[in-house]
Amino acid sequence: MQGIRNSISAAAVVATALAGTAFAEASDETIRIVDTHTINGFDVGNDKTTWPSYQLSYSMCDRLFAFGIVDDGDGFISDDPNVITGELAESWEYNEDNTVLTVTIKEGATFHNGDPVTAEDVAWSLARAATTPRTKNQMKVGGMVREDQFVALDDRTVQITLDSANRFLISDLVVPMAVIYNAGLIQ
Repeated sequence: MQGIRNSISAAAVVATALAGTAFAEASDETIRIVDTHTINGFDVGNDKTTWPSYQLSYSMCDRLFAFGIVDDGDGFISDDPNVITGELAESWEYNEDNTVLTVTIKEGATFHNGDPVTAEDVAWSLARAATTPRTKNQMKVGGMVREDQFVALDDRTVQITLDSANRFLISDLVVPMAVIYNAGLIQ
């Protein structure tokens, strides 16, 4: 019975999501999304941003990390929270006591306009997420609470320093609140 309830709940969620969405043919260079939900911004840190905007941000912005993918073989895929992969992160390493995470950004990573993704962009974006009203509580889960915890060591290396070891740090960098913005363009 529980399985039937879960299947019905999942079907209701999918039906609700698709009900407000229309699909249109697009060229190879264009993505068209028509949605009746109120997307009022791209910035999930803004305390006036609507929840549908989070999906836009999740779809349009990269994060340092992503969860692995599980394919159930029946055409459905889902996140695997037990597997972390790099999205913008090429490599990462903790210090001995797990209070400092050093991340190297993938070589050649660029934003939509062709600007390179730099460690400065990452440090600025994460510092902002850790201190912005809508995102700071989520970032706190991973121990990220202050701007000074994020430092660009060079163009491709960013360091995150915690006050104490936190097992949720990397998984907290997967969430839509930890998106990386083009700092120079926004500023």
